[in-house]
Formats: sequence, C-alpha cells, structure tokens
Amino acid sequence: MTASRRLPALLLTAAALTLAGCASSATSGASPSASTSSVQAAIQQQIASQAAANPAPSPAGPAYCTTRACIVSDAEQSLPGITAENASVMTKAVCYKSTVVHHAAAKTWTVECLVSYTDGTSVTGWANLQLDKQQISFQPAG
Repeated sequence: MTASRRLPALLLTAAALTLAGCASSATSGASPSASTSSVQAAIQQQIASQAAANPAPSPAGPAYCTTRACIVSDAEQSLPGITAENASVMTKAVCYKSTVVHHAAAKTWTVECLVSYTDGTSVTGWANLQLDKQQISFQPAG
C-alpha cells in the first residue's frame, strides 16, 4: 500500500479506535486519559506494523531519466555555454530524438545535434552524455 493510501487507512483506524475508546469509557466509568492513552498506543502499534510491512526503499544511487526525450532535453540544456576550439561559445542546441543511441558498455548516450555558436556559425555533430559522471561533450561531424 502506498503512503498516500496508508494515511486514510490509519486515520480511519484511529477514528474507530477513538470512538470505541469513548464508548467504553462512558459505559465502564474509565477515565478519559486511560482510554486516550490506549487509543494512542493502538495508533502507534498500527503505524509500526504498517512501517514494518512497507519499509522505505533503500537508496540505490541516483535514478536518471533515460528516455529519448530526456536525453535530448539534457543535451539541449547542457551544450549551450561550452566553448569551442576557436573560442566561440555554444548558444543553442537542437537535438534529434530519432538519433539517440545508448552505448551500454561505455555507459553513455549519444544524440545528433545542430549547435549554434556566438560567431554566427552552426555545426552538426554528436553530443556524448555520461549520465553517471554528469558530463557532456560535443564532437562536430565530418
């Protein structure tokens, strides 16, 4: 059961226990604080059993979005600002989703992009993304 579904169940359980506690204290003559503490104990027990049944996932490192759309978006956002050998700076990148390729052995993704520079030139080439290292490079075609 997800956390969002667990909360209403806990609230319903707490409400039922509270009502049961109020009814028993009215008929049995028990003090309100005694029934309140038993309700709180029951709620804590319910929470503990839910936590034991649904432990929090252990962190397994960062999860990267590796869909073609995400790879294109990452490249288009990361390439601008990179300086070329002639000191021109990339100002815009348009990458093509149909050209995304995953290289599992190298743990990289490549995508073909058209990059515009501050000197007014545009170059087609390949962006190489290493998601685990959060690095990107660009190799002009030809």
